[in-house]
Amino acid sequence: MIGSKPFELFEGRRWIWFGPGLRKAVRKYAGRYFSQYGYEGITYYKYGISCTLHLRFCRIEFYRYKGDLGSLIIPVSDAASIRYVRKQAYEELVMTTDKIPGAVERQMNQIVENYKNVLEGDFMGWPIADEESSDGSISFEETQIRDRIIGCLLGTAVGDALGLPREGLTRQRACRLFGPAPLNHRFVFGRGMISDDTEHATMVAQALLASSGDPDAFARSLAWRMRGWLLGVPAGIGFATLRAIIKLCLGWPPDKSGVYSAGNGPAMRAPIIGAYAYRDQASLIELVRASTRLTHTDPRAEQGALIIALASSYGVAHGSVGDVSGFISSIRPYIEDKQLLESINAVEEHVLCESSAEKFAEALGLTNGVSGFVNHTVPAALFCWLRYRTDACEAIAKVILLGGDTDTTGAIVGGLVGATYGASSICPQWIAGIAEWPRSTGWIRELGGRLADSLSDHKACSPLPLFWPGILVRNLAFTVIVFYHGFRRLFPPY
Repeated sequence: MIGSKPFELFEGRRWIWFGPGLRKAVRKYAGRYFSQYGYEGITYYKYGISCTLHLRFCRIEFYRYKGDLGSLIIPVSDAASIRYVRKQAYEELVMTTDKIPGAVERQMNQIVENYKNVLEGDFMGWPIADEESSDGSISFEETQIRDRIIGCLLGTAVGDALGLPREGLTRQRACRLFGPAPLNHRFVFGRGMISDDTEHATMVAQALLASSGDPDAFARSLAWRMRGWLLGVPAGIGFATLRAIIKLCLGWPPDKSGVYSAGNGPAMRAPIIGAYAYRDQASLIELVRASTRLTHTDPRAEQGALIIALASSYGVAHGSVGDVSGFISSIRPYIEDKQLLESINAVEEHVLCESSAEKFAEALGLTNGVSGFVNHTVPAALFCWLRYRTDACEAIAKVILLGGDTDTTGAIVGGLVGATYGASSICPQWIAGIAEWPRSTGWIRELGGRLADSLSDHKACSPLPLFWPGILVRNLAFTVIVFYHGFRRLFPPY
């Protein structure tokens, strides 16, 4: 037996916390401490293997490079299911030793034996799905939803930061400048920064908190935040969005400020709307319409944004995408544009045929990269989310490697995979590699948690304070780095 108790409940919460003895064993046998992030889990790394204990969901994962060596999620409560899952867990952990380099096989065998003791030990408690206890503790389902809403925002930030250095480049030129997969942050000194994509997503989340999801109040709140955002002199802003915000500043109301454009700005704001309104499709549609018409009036922009919001909603509600054809069929009634409908049909065809992202892009004529046109952005993002649904990080990487508007496509796919699989599915190194202030990853995580709390508590939560004077300083530094990247692109390799 490891530790005094095989499982311990974290005080005041309804999720499983592994005992200190087990954490000590993993630290001893799997290698030195690598990273620790919130209550999500603890990761240790050595010999190319990372072992992650997801404390919140009682999930054990082993990764070696890109290979998944085993994953266990236990959302059960009845004794028979617990015994079955314990047995499957032990067998799965035993199989991992066959895929591990010989240098650490003996150490990992010891971990397997230690897990056997834990999995076969006395059971101290379990989170019960779809149920909230009388003492106000959090149910397993609410914990999952919270992780997915936080994951939606964090995934948006990660995809945005990874794609930003490659924005506007063809996939061939981007590969020559920054190298092929695996992707790492390359914006400044091996770190990443967010752009307008993540900033808009966080403004949407703040507006949802301020309005409690009321579409009219949401539009007014988002309009004021966009005015303030423009005063911060952001380095990157779409022309249609710029014209719309200027109209807002000149007195146009939120429902009249949009300009006729089919850009992907509304689509990049859509994942967090879908994650928030996953239980109310009518509210989701109204919120997407309010967000879209604030800046864009072309019906194609609204249809594209609605598709992304529905995908995010589906991901939060189901936690996976098993039936690709069923999902595609559910969104077809909302598509009126013929070209967009043809592209979505092509998504289904190529996903079922297991085509590569490059082959799909070529079929849509996007050989030089995915443009900011919504009929290009949305199908590309949807394809990568559905095609690489077993690996959240690969989905983000694949859409970025297509080139073009990579910060936006990366942000959209990051938001979708985060909403589907949760913050715990996003590579912790990618999250830790984002160097941001005042919209830090910690601030973004707290914002997502507050948004989730507003749903679970069924009460209004105030927006999260932001140190706005720091935005000007940050944007000045960001602009200097952007100019450096623009200057660097004048030189080889071409």
